[in-house]
Amino acid sequence: MSSITNEGSDKLDVIGFDACLMSTIEVAQSMAPYADYMVASEVTEPGTGWDYNFLSYLKQNPNMNPVELGKKIVKTFVAQGSSNTEQTFMLSLLNLMEMNSVLSDLDALSVSIQNGGSDEYGVFQEALQYAQPVQEGLSSEARDLYDFVKRIKAGTMDDTVKQEAADLLSALDTFILYLEKRSGYQDINVDNAHGLSIYSPEFMLTYQYEEDKYTDLTFDDETEWDELLEDYYSEITVDQVIYFVEESLIYDTHDLDFDGWDDTISIGFEIESLEDEVDGYLGIDVYDVEGYLIDYVEYTFMINTTEIVYMEQGDLVFVLEETDGEAGYYIMVLYLCTGEEWNPATIQDYAETDYEWLEVYYG
Repeated sequence: MSSITNEGSDKLDVIGFDACLMSTIEVAQSMAPYADYMVASEVTEPGTGWDYNFLSYLKQNPNMNPVELGKKIVKTFVAQGSSNTEQTFMLSLLNLMEMNSVLSDLDALSVSIQNGGSDEYGVFQEALQYAQPVQEGLSSEARDLYDFVKRIKAGTMDDTVKQEAADLLSALDTFILYLEKRSGYQDINVDNAHGLSIYSPEFMLTYQYEEDKYTDLTFDDETEWDELLEDYYSEITVDQVIYFVEESLIYDTHDLDFDGWDDTISIGFEIESLEDEVDGYLGIDVYDVEGYLIDYVEYTFMINTTEIVYMEQGDLVFVLEETDGEAGYYIMVLYLCTGEEWNPATIQDYAETDYEWLEVYYG
């Protein structure tokens, strides 16, 4: 982008992303030096992508301004939802010239939440739990920024935090210049989505997987958001007492119907404990490549320091059947918590397989 815009001195009028999950504050911040406006989707796009008939409109109206062009792209894309009611269509036009105001207000809010300590982290945790996700399941750890901040403003008792949340919402009203959306009945509901997301994993282990990449972004230098995440995780995270034995984790794929194509993932592992009489929760989820939860199983157990919870590779098996979906890439994800139910505040360990190609089992 730097080279084609002469290091930003010859900015693009509009930059667009015909791709999934690109309307994030991090992407917008990285594009702001090189373009005045950005068109992108906060959620996943249907496979058909944009309706490029907007180019014919541009050809017929070569003097149209960038905002008109951006709105035309948004409208023609979302209009496709009238004939495809199963999938969600959503597209935003962002005013990148207002980026600095948004970053400044986000930075101020991040600092004030940190200064507020445990009370504000409780508000932050509730907002994190209930704010509009950009995709159900595993596809993204981002949440709608406007809905997130709106929930913080409603939940806080701190006057400074409340005012800075209000300031950020006002800045976002200017920044998110135009939005159209249409929820599909078999896709994510976007009633509370406003067109711009922010990276906000629910628990620390997920953040740690991506921390080096995230802190390498130029966005990291502009706000205290990553410091807020790190401090929040430190505040809520309990000491680790149970864990997966790393060298014991093993998985493989299998061809159960002997048609020459693998249709099954199986995984084996061991769990150990640093304390006695620890109640544990084990959750195993299977997701498709778009992040949708396909199947899951839950276990509870008690473990002592002298014991091992052992799952042989054949004990945990996922077989792709016709009711699960079509052939494609699938991943198995394991969560380990203390207690008898899933709780991000008590998470102890996390593991996952690679994405593996599975064909449908016909047995």
